[in-house]
Amino acid sequence: DYFQKRYGKPVRMNNDANAAVLAEYSFGSAKGTENLVYLTVSTGMGGGAIVNGRLAQGASDTAAEVGHYVLDSNGPPCSCGLKGCFEVFCGGAALARKMKEEISKQKIDTEVLRLANGDLEKVDAGCLVEAVKKEDPYALQVWEEFIERLAQGIGVVLMTFNPEVIILGTIAIHAQNLLLDPLKKQLPHFAWKEPIAACRIEASALGSSISELSALALALEAGKS
Repeated sequence: DYFQKRYGKPVRMNNDANAAVLAEYSFGSAKGTENLVYLTVSTGMGGGAIVNGRLAQGASDTAAEVGHYVLDSNGPPCSCGLKGCFEVFCGGAALARKMKEEISKQKIDTEVLRLANGDLEKVDAGCLVEAVKKEDPYALQVWEEFIERLAQGIGVVLMTFNPEVIILGTIAIHAQNLLLDPLKKQLPHFAWKEPIAACRIEASALGSSISELSALALALEAGKS
């Protein structure tokens, strides 16, 4: 209401992942792809989907909330109120919490902590990626578990949306083939070969510009209606 009154222009809102998939559809490497899914793979696990050339919103505006697919009903509690969501296994914040807790309780000597300059509070997914590159044993174990859960969640996306392209955000952008290669090897355990073969999976090429491009794409999409 404030912006509409202040500028005398219509205002449109959406969540970050829906706006991001519109940015990928309008400006990214998958520009114009009729069946496209974007996964944030960032602090959390957000999802947005283009289905037959249209943004999927759903009956209650909760379409493509893939971060809250339950992968394990006995898993850790999620802030959404469910247990074992995709996000609690693969969101960056959840990964950081897991590592902090394990390193502290088990007194683990790991490159993950050294990359955080010995400050447990500074341990994050970025430290994990760099420690994996250094082949740190603890980091490799966490990464293997992360990749398996990521493949499980993406398997559900493949079977549900049957997209032509899946674009992955932040962690994949930083990790590139360190993430993509083992992910693709795991996918046959969680999805049929036909949707896997029909889909290209890659890290976003929009990088840090995706935020402003998402807002622009959302405005452009509103202008079509």
